[in-house]
Amino acid sequence: MSVQRTPTKYSSNPDLTAENAVRFASRKRKQPEDSVCEQIERLSEKLLEKMNTWKSEMDTGISSINNIIDSVIRSELDTLSTRTLGMQGELNKLNANYDKLGSTISKLQVCQTKILKDIQDLKDSMEYQSNLQCDLQKRVCELESANKTFIKTEENVHNLNIQVGQLKNEINMYQQRERMLNLEIIGVPEIKNECLKDLTVKVAQHAGVVITKDNIEHANRVQPRQIVQGRPRTIVIKLKSRLHKDNIISGLRGTRGLKTKDVGIPGEDRRIYVNEHLTVNNKLLLKKVKDKAKTKLYKFVWVKNCQIFVRRNENSPALLMRNDTDITKIS
Repeated sequence: MSVQRTPTKYSSNPDLTAENAVRFASRKRKQPEDSVCEQIERLSEKLLEKMNTWKSEMDTGISSINNIIDSVIRSELDTLSTRTLGMQGELNKLNANYDKLGSTISKLQVCQTKILKDIQDLKDSMEYQSNLQCDLQKRVCELESANKTFIKTEENVHNLNIQVGQLKNEINMYQQRERMLNLEIIGVPEIKNECLKDLTVKVAQHAGVVITKDNIEHANRVQPRQIVQGRPRTIVIKLKSRLHKDNIISGLRGTRGLKTKDVGIPGEDRRIYVNEHLTVNNKLLLKKVKDKAKTKLYKFVWVKNCQIFVRRNENSPALLMRNDTDITKIS
């Protein structure tokens, strides 16, 4: 860099470098003013060097300052860039969350629509249930009314059942009274042209009782409720005297039993049973009494005057069995 001297009134070259070059080239004789000039030139050179040094230092300082400023700016820019990237990431997250929030809101709207529909359905169902409850209450009232009628009817039916039971007992008693003179003979084989009255006279003779055909009201075979193949029909004998019937029953109990050969019936010898003629209900009652007595180890069950009796042993009192309720006495 060239340094120019401030112009003076002298006609010297302002360019010191060129002047020095000329001066050294010409090698003129030194004059007093030349010494001053030389000093001025040296001073100028020193100043020039100093200025160049300052300039270099200033350039170095400025460069260092520029580097520092660049470094600071770059650091700040990097920080700002990092922050910007962070903000961009946060912004992206916010955008993603916003998208999710939008999706969630859409789902919530769908759920809300469904909930509203469910609420409406629930309202409809509650209304239906309310109507149904009203109908049920109405039906309950009707049923309560019908139940009162039913209870009254049930009481009437119960009373009727009692009356029917009483009527059945009375009918059974009446039927049994009608059979008080009857004997029931079981196990006699059926023979063509048989005479049942003659058979009855022979049965009485075996029991030690003397009767004639005139003492017999009628004698006939009866058809059983259930027909068993090979089993003869039962013979029912009605006597004119209850005394004859009781004597025949008691007389047969003293024998070893009655068989077909005892009454003159040919063929295989079979056992014959002679009993009092019980009604169907009394026969069923007799079977129940025998079964219960067997279970409870009662020794005696018998029929006398068409009535059923039971006794635990020889020292126990006899119990009269008139109906199913009396069977509970067997314990």
